[in-house]
Amino acid sequence: MRLARPSLRLRSANNRRILGGVMELNFSYLWDGALHAVMGVVLFAISLWVFDQASGRSVRKQVVEEKNTAAAILAGFVALALGVIVAASVH
Repeated sequence: MRLARPSLRLRSANNRRILGGVMELNFSYLWDGALHAVMGVVLFAISLWVFDQASGRSVRKQVVEEKNTAAAILAGFVALALGVIVAASVH
């Protein structure tokens, strides 16, 4: 009786070929990640601009020139909240 020869082709768990022990690089995942990152940064910048326009005063001037701590804390919380919202929306 002859035993079956093991296959020399390596396969991963989802049955993709492995080349030299490293899974093939799928560029569509990299493209999607880069696209979502750029969209997130653009949405975040637009949101901060809208917040600055809606506040009626220049938040940058309040924080940098007038050393307004309350405005700095508020701007930080708004930036954090917008970042979480944008990250959740592009994910």
